Amino acid sequence: MKSSVDWEKEKVLSEDIIWWSKLDNRFLIQVRRLRENEATMCIFDHDNDDEMMSCEQVSLAYGAIYGPDVADIATWQERAVEIVDHFPKKKTKEDK
Repeated sequence: MKSSVDWEKEKVLSEDIIWWSKLDNRFLIQVRRLRENEATMCIFDHDNDDEMMSCEQVSLAYGAIYGPDVADIATWQERAVEIVDHFPKKKTKEDK
């Protein structure tokens, strides 16, 4: 599965994406609505041809009728950081 957000143009390519963000100038996090109170949060690695690195179900407060709840966003951000912290780091010049 590929991301539904264009990294370069920062444009959402699917209307079921209710929130997205870039992290560490490497990862793209997107939340896609599945049902009224349920969504999936997927993380894509831009340095690895936008490969999906993680995908898990998340909840939506109030069905996110008018957009995601601030508390939901905070939870997604915390979880994304938690997941990304376990991915291999990019190699730097010092690593070579």
